[in-house]
Amino acid sequence: MSKLDTLLEQIRDSETYQQIKLKYDELDSRTKLYVNLGAVAGVVFVVFLSLVISMAKLNGLKSEINDREDLIGYLQRSGDQIKQLQAAQRNSHSQSDTSSPFGSLVNNALQTLGIDPSKVDVGSEHPGSQTKTAAETLLDVKLTQVNLRQIQQLLFSLGEQGALRGISFKDLTIDTKGDPSGWMDANFVVSTWKEK
Repeated sequence: MSKLDTLLEQIRDSETYQQIKLKYDELDSRTKLYVNLGAVAGVVFVVFLSLVISMAKLNGLKSEINDREDLIGYLQRSGDQIKQLQAAQRNSHSQSDTSSPFGSLVNNALQTLGIDPSKVDVGSEHPGSQTKTAAETLLDVKLTQVNLRQIQQLLFSLGEQGALRGISFKDLTIDTKGDPSGWMDANFVVSTWKEK
């Protein structure tokens, strides 16, 4: 005997089922017809309702899948764009002249960022520390009346452009003049090492 048969047997043996069956048997044939039609209509309504709910869930899942596919496509396009930018950056680094003076590197970065050249004082290259095999070259840079974002962008741009030269920064000082959200002055030293 299967579980379904056992369940049906338990329902038939229940007192409630017996009472309903007794009431049903007392009805005349016309009323039985209406009860049967009502039961069929109820079953059809339940089936129809479950189909509508299932279709709504499927449409929701389909919409979610489409949204995720769009997101995946966006991420893939973004990844491709990042790869192209990295390749272009590598090409620009490989084509940059590592023997050109620091001043031109700083001026290129200033021009790219649109920082007013009158707010920047770029000193001349001067020697720094020395070892047996390498010599350090230094360049003093002073910025006046710039905001923090401009300072950050300039340092990042110089670091990126000077990656082949091994540029580093020393002695960064920022004078906020009491208002860190306003205009400020900054001084730093650009440093690189060259083999002798």
